[in-house]
Amino acid sequence: MNGQKRSGFSLLEILLCFAGLSVVMTVIVSASHRVRDHAHTTLCMNNLRQISFAVSQYYNDHKEYPRGLPYDTLSSQLDSYIGASVFICPEDKMELSDSYSQYYVYRGNDVSAFQYVIGCPRHASRSRSVNIFSLQKAQTCNNAKVVANHTEILPGAATTGTITLDDGTTIQSDTVKMILIQSVKLGGGALYTVVRVPDTETGKVTVNATPGTKLEIVTPAVVAGVRGTRFVLDIGYQDDVPYTNVNVEEGVVAVEPLGGDMIDGTSVKAAGFSPILLTKGMSVNIRNRQKPFHFEALTERIVYLRKKIAGYESIGKDSQNVRNYCDWLEKTKTRELAELADDSDNTNETASDTANDAAVNNANPNAAIK
Repeated sequence: MNGQKRSGFSLLEILLCFAGLSVVMTVIVSASHRVRDHAHTTLCMNNLRQISFAVSQYYNDHKEYPRGLPYDTLSSQLDSYIGASVFICPEDKMELSDSYSQYYVYRGNDVSAFQYVIGCPRHASRSRSVNIFSLQKAQTCNNAKVVANHTEILPGAATTGTITLDDGTTIQSDTVKMILIQSVKLGGGALYTVVRVPDTETGKVTVNATPGTKLEIVTPAVVAGVRGTRFVLDIGYQDDVPYTNVNVEEGVVAVEPLGGDMIDGTSVKAAGFSPILLTKGMSVNIRNRQKPFHFEALTERIVYLRKKIAGYESIGKDSQNVRNYCDWLEKTKTRELAELADDSDNTNETASDTANDAAVNNANPNAAIK
């Protein structure tokens, strides 16, 4: 019996074979995911490079950079410079037209300093992002942890309350809704964060920044940049025009006006686009000059976002950040249309009064003589 040749495999050998195959499959799947992620990141980086070049061409033609949302979508403003497919990131599932406009920051006429302009935070399971700084080369960065009211949030999230950054910096407001655009770690571990205050929001935002952090608060009127400080933003509307008042309590703040006017008591002068450095005890009040809204492009974007929300919900995917984005655009559009209607009513009322006065004067010429 001992000299007979054994046929087949033992159970142990079969189990070892399956174990080896599972390890090989795990390695193959992991490698394929890395290859796919790298390919998607490379494609997104090329998209952002093309958008960066198109933004520069737009400036050469118009002598200003595209405003972006909520005035218009970036894809609509640049449609004569690059193709529509460039605006879709392969990691942005169910997106039909524009993956990048919500992460674009308008900076007036100056992007010469090292400043975030546009990015995409979706890569490597949202742990890495691709960003354009100062319209130069695209860079990949590790995304930093951001917590809002004790819950971690991702870029695109909207919140009130307290936002806490990875280095301990806090941004606090009980009434103003804030949208996280990006928070990334630069070379050497420095943190760079951009937070947007959407149009239609009013109230105060208080910042306590950790020394060394780079933080920017984008409002409809200014970009307020932190250099290790404490400051308060008072945001609101006056005569239906958005304004931002910046008060520095500690440290230094660089305020980039987005055009508009600088208000000092009763005097008003053009704010321009050059950064204004404020130190402790200083303040500045910037009132934006309203730009025309491209309602057709905004409406189209809202329709696409609603479809995206429906698609997410159909597969059980969280759609809250897309809803925040859509709500911002819808509220802004509703406000602007209401203001246009009010302006039209006032114009018609004035025209009607003028016509009535003219009719009275024509009927009784002596009525106009005092």
